[in-house]
Amino acid sequence: MPSYFMPRLHLSGDLTKVQRDIKAALDGYQGVDILNGFLIADVELKTGKNNEIGHPLDRAVQGYFVVQKSANAVIFNGSAGIGTSKDSFTLQCSADVTVSLWVF
Repeated sequence: MPSYFMPRLHLSGDLTKVQRDIKAALDGYQGVDILNGFLIADVELKTGKNNEIGHPLDRAVQGYFVVQKSANAVIFNGSAGIGTSKDSFTLQCSADVTVSLWVF
């Protein structure tokens, strides 16, 4: 996995230490699924069914946040759960709604 921070300057002394410290701090966030997510905008969900939603994560979804919705609806996991496929997951809703989701 590539580092989030790659020093580009060859400095000496204290500045080199600062670069190393920044790299070490940012590398600690690698592999944190919630940060390595994807925003899926304008997903139309229909009530009374499992709504299958594709995603580009190339792994099973660990979770999701509803970041925007067009109506007062409750969004919840589909009947099979969310972490069963590496390219899609299912959600259900209490009313027809369009949502944007952060999936991770």
